Amino acid sequence: DLGEMFGFGDIFGGAGGASGRGRDAQAEVTITFAEMIGGVKKTVTLPLQAKCEKCGGTGGAPGAKEETCRTCGGRGRVNKQIKTMFGAIARSGTCPDCAGRGKTFSQKCPDCGGAGRLKRKVSVEVDIPPGIGDGQTIVVSGKGEAGVGGAPAGDLLLTVRVSPAEGFERRGDNILTRRHISFAQAALGDKIEVKTPEGGTVKMKVPAGTQPGEIFRVRGRGVPRLRGFGRGDLLVEILVDVPTKLSRSQKELIKQLRDLSG
Repeated sequence: DLGEMFGFGDIFGGAGGASGRGRDAQAEVTITFAEMIGGVKKTVTLPLQAKCEKCGGTGGAPGAKEETCRTCGGRGRVNKQIKTMFGAIARSGTCPDCAGRGKTFSQKCPDCGGAGRLKRKVSVEVDIPPGIGDGQTIVVSGKGEAGVGGAPAGDLLLTVRVSPAEGFERRGDNILTRRHISFAQAALGDKIEVKTPEGGTVKMKVPAGTQPGEIFRVRGRGVPRLRGFGRGDLLVEILVDVPTKLSRSQKELIKQLRDLSG
C-alpha cells in the first residue's frame, strides 16, 4: 500500500480510517510502597477533549434534524488526489464534516461547534491492583479523549510510579529488609520483631549461631502476585552489631569464651 509506505495515513489526519475515534490520553500517578502492596484507588485529573454535555457528543444543536452529509453523500469517506513522485494517487479518507458517520445535523451545537466535544478537566478514578510494578502502565478503556461527533472515546494510559520505602527493597515478588541484632542474640538465638512495609511488625525466630549477612524468609509477607495467587516473602538480612565499648567484666567474659572455643 503506497499510502502506508509513504505515511499518508488518513488524508484528513486520522489514523487509517479511525472514523473520529478519540485519541488515547497519557497520565502518570505516584503511589506509596504500602499502597503498591495493598492496592489503592486513585483519582487522576487531566485536561481532555471531553464529550460535550449540551449535545451529548452528537454535535447537533438541541432539536436539530439529522440529515445525510452533503460532503460525502452519506458514505462517511471522501476521495482526494495526492501528488507523489510517482504521479497523482487517489486516496480515501474520513469525511471531515461528518467524521465518518455519514450524517450531519441541520444546526450545529452552539457549545462545541458540531465537534461533539470540548476541552476541559476530567477526573478519572482508577483501581490500581496490588503488586503493580514501578513504571507499569494501566489501560483504562474509554477514558481517553472523546471521539468526534459521537465516535468512540480513546483509552487512558496511566503509568504508575511507586515511591521507595526506607528500609525496604523490592526483589521481584519478595521484599528485602535488614534487621540489626546484638552479638549475644546472634550467638544464643532469640525471637525478634521485624517491621513490615505496611507499618506493622512480624515476629521471627533467630536461631543460635546466626551469622552476619544471613537471610531468613518470612513466608507470605512480600508483594502480592500481580498475575496469580498469594504473595511473595519478606527476606530479612541479619546485621550483627559488634560492641565497640566493653567494660572490664565484659572483656573478661569474652576472653573466657575465646579460651573455651580454643
